[in-house]
Amino acid sequence: MVEFKASLSQQRPAIRTLVAFANSQGGRVLMGVNNDGTLKGVQIGAQTLETLSERIAQHTYPSLPIHIETAELAGLNVVVVEAPQDTPPLTGLYLYSHEPIARERDIDVANSKRTDGWAGPHGAKIS
Repeated sequence: MVEFKASLSQQRPAIRTLVAFANSQGGRVLMGVNNDGTLKGVQIGAQTLETLSERIAQHTYPSLPIHIETAELAGLNVVVVEAPQDTPPLTGLYLYSHEPIARERDIDVANSKRTDGWAGPHGAKIS
């Protein structure tokens, strides 16, 4: 599965997509590519990939096992983020939060109702 994001400013939607990919068959998000597949490119600074990786870790539970790389296509930079399928199901379910997740808290997925801001079929509750 592949999804395109035109710019690095679309990190939150990209992270939600990566969570969905990890919870299904895995997939890649290409940042710097328009929805129609045309290349737009992104500017990549010294900390761009590290910042993106940190943001993904901050907004997912548990942190997604992602792979980030850059590619140059037709002279334009594209960031490729891959979220593998969770096989065999080791985690069971990855979650997305609009706000950074406090790692010292426990998240009860099995016994909770849907809570605004969380992505996942069962919702989540921070206790």
